[in-house]
Amino acid sequence: SSMTSERLPDLFRCSPDYESITPARHDNSILSEYGEEEYVKMQPVFTSRDNFHRTTHYINLLYSAAVSRESPALIGSSGSKAGSSEALSTGSHVYEEPERCKTDSGLRARKKRARAMAEYRELMAEVETKRRYRIGLNLFNREPMLGIQYLSNSFLELSPPSVAKFLHDCSGLSKHKVGEYISELGNAFCMKVLTCFMDRFDFSDLRMDKAVRKVLELLHIPGDASRLRKILEVFSKRYVKCNPGFVSGDDPCEAVLAFSYAKKLNEFTERLSRFHLDSKTLKSVYKAVKKEDFVDGGDHYTQTLPNSRQTARIASHSRRLVCICQMLEVPDIMAKKDPDQNSRRRDIFLFNDLLIVTRQSSKFGKKTSLIYKDSFPLVGLELSLFHTSLYGFGVQIVRKGSQSPESVLLTLNADSELDRYKFVMDLQESILEANQTEEAIAKLREP
Repeated sequence: SSMTSERLPDLFRCSPDYESITPARHDNSILSEYGEEEYVKMQPVFTSRDNFHRTTHYINLLYSAAVSRESPALIGSSGSKAGSSEALSTGSHVYEEPERCKTDSGLRARKKRARAMAEYRELMAEVETKRRYRIGLNLFNREPMLGIQYLSNSFLELSPPSVAKFLHDCSGLSKHKVGEYISELGNAFCMKVLTCFMDRFDFSDLRMDKAVRKVLELLHIPGDASRLRKILEVFSKRYVKCNPGFVSGDDPCEAVLAFSYAKKLNEFTERLSRFHLDSKTLKSVYKAVKKEDFVDGGDHYTQTLPNSRQTARIASHSRRLVCICQMLEVPDIMAKKDPDQNSRRRDIFLFNDLLIVTRQSSKFGKKTSLIYKDSFPLVGLELSLFHTSLYGFGVQIVRKGSQSPESVLLTLNADSELDRYKFVMDLQESILEANQTEEAIAKLREP
């Protein structure tokens, strides 16, 4: 299979194991749970101009990446510059309704159809709900206020405790945006969320520097001095509440704040001497911080940050990795002779709003690294599927403009039907998500 499970290449400098931060979306475990007629099927692939007429149906696989559930009709065709094929319109549907049984009209057949239809509708409802939730995360990671507003319509109670729980528990949020949101000094609601957010931590019996690191696992503290101080103030109150015997003095919270300003050991101990802290504890904290700076735990943004210039500035707080696959770039869809495939192998990186194409470079016959080749924003893209006698599992990526002709951006061929299925379903769902994210932003900004 070309769907890779290896570590991300150095080009992207991701975390050592990208699978730990990428949801598992390829699940074949349900493949044989029901009979063939009860599957939700993907639309068939159509042949190209070379009259190589064969009808290939997609594997009957209930798959987590799908499109919306209303009116699951056949998708209208669209002419392609490279050959005739069937377009997968992002406004339509990849899945079709369970097939009707033409020969058996008995009670058993009707029950099977009813059960299959119920499962179909349930799947489509679940897919749509999950997509709307991801759109909410996308919006938060772009503009936190808009994201919370969007999520409060269906997924989130608009109260400080509920929002704080969401920020604390949700793993798909940008740590920078979490820190930005809870430190909005001019917003009374955000200040209440900050207090509720800190109240979700238990700092009991934790050394102060370890407590700070625990917070930094979930947020990035903004560099603005006033925002920084506010977060530290709320943190210190919570820390002292969890550790009432931490210090003695009139204002124990000031002791926590004092940890942030001393640069040298003697200055550090002098600043904190009035709080009667244990000298061994002070030295331990100082040495621990000197050995390892306070840094946040990283997220999907830091995966691509170091080499963003090499990859068309791909680093973004709202951008997350969806899947990686390896496919063949097709220079001529009508070719009759297979050219050198090794030179046209492409590593495809699909993000929730961007598709990046890279090629492998080699030195002395050994693959060394990936080189950026091209990238395509997902908004407005459409897919066409094709097969010829030479390219059996083709995918064509097309951009249509309202005032411009259709433009074929990229033509690929997968190694197998299953690989194409997985790639198309992930890409189709990501295109829908990107389009609907932009629609949601426009709607939320309406006066």
